[in-house]
Amino acid sequence: MSINQYFSDSYVVSRLKFRGLLGAVQQRWPEAELKTVAVCPDKEFTTDMIIAQPREKRHVLMVTTG
Repeated sequence: MSINQYFSDSYVVSRLKFRGLLGAVQQRWPEAELKTVAVCPDKEFTTDMIIAQPREKRHVLMVTTG
């Protein structure tokens, strides 16, 4: 298994892959949603998030990359 399978060639490809994961997340958490938040007044700079509300409030997992 090559390490290159985990990394995309560009930011655009990486973002498309991430945004494409919403369907897989929704299989486990049907109400999951994709949100895009501007990180500065210039809307060119945004952060994408997939938010999946838990069924129970036992544990919290937050995954970020940067």
